[in-house]
Amino acid sequence: MLRSVGVELKKSQWPKEKNWETVLDNPAVPLWMKPLLVTHRSILEHLEKQRQDIDAMINQELSDWPEAELLYEMPGFGPIVTMGILSGI
Repeated sequence: MLRSVGVELKKSQWPKEKNWETVLDNPAVPLWMKPLLVTHRSILEHLEKQRQDIDAMINQELSDWPEAELLYEMPGFGPIVTMGILSGI
């Protein structure tokens, strides 16, 4: 949405409150767009929190599987792939 009005904000800058306030104060951002951007950011923050919670649950579950350490040594095997493989065994 921001690009449509000539404003850019990199993905890594979204979480930073100072950058966010600067974008909302930018005169190029129309008033009707500001509530949508706030909602969009809120949803992204919520989804990121959920992702972190799921990652923590997966890591907790994998701590009970000694085989997980062996799979981690293989390239491309992170927590999610390892959980999928181990749950199928």
